[in-house]
Amino acid sequence: MVNRIWQHHFGRGIVATTNNFGKLGTPPSHPELLDWLAHRFMDNGWSIKAMHRLICTSAAYQQTSIPGAEALRLDPDNALFTRQHRIKLTAEELRDTLLVAGGSLDRTIGGISVKDLQIPRRTLYLTAVRSDRSSFRMLFDGADPNTVVEARNDSVVAPQALWLLNHPFAMDQASKLAQRLPLEAKQDPANGITWLYRELFSRTPSVAEINLAAQLIGGDQATPASWEILCHALMCSNEFLFVD
Repeated sequence: MVNRIWQHHFGRGIVATTNNFGKLGTPPSHPELLDWLAHRFMDNGWSIKAMHRLICTSAAYQQTSIPGAEALRLDPDNALFTRQHRIKLTAEELRDTLLVAGGSLDRTIGGISVKDLQIPRRTLYLTAVRSDRSSFRMLFDGADPNTVVEARNDSVVAPQALWLLNHPFAMDQASKLAQRLPLEAKQDPANGITWLYRELFSRTPSVAEINLAAQLIGGDQATPASWEILCHALMCSNEFLFVD
């Protein structure tokens, strides 16, 4: 269990073969750490939340994904977790994040599943049709509902970018994000751009980013449509799709 939780946060388990702890599986990279985490898991009453908290507040988890020269030389494949993996949002996380950005996520707990992608319920409640291989989930490497999935595929392919650029759902969330912009922010392009970066990326944009975005929206002549274009562009960016 702790190995699977570790895999969820790092992209790979301490034992890389999550479904195989036997002789044919991959040996743990840090066996003492795995044993220590297992003991902590039991000592904390088998609390999954406590294990998430322990891992997420660790120095290992809080590392940057940008390696130093020495770490890259000694651990080029990051087998020893000398840096954080650059992790792409899962299908469920991506759709929920789009809904959060648009301010329309329905946080209601429980209830029946929904088939329509436009319904703003959490993706947890999106109906899985086993025979449908062309769904949103499958496009963004969702788990195959027909089998036990040890680890999800992690692909970066053109259809994913095309979906974000052209699908009505993604465009609708960009429009809703533009509508959320405070009026005073729209009146000052720099303030509006800063608000968007903080809302989407939890950081302040650089001067170069502000200038580039201001050029895109037309500066002081920005229109609601141009703000929507900027919102859509930022929501299609790698910084929105990946956790560094």
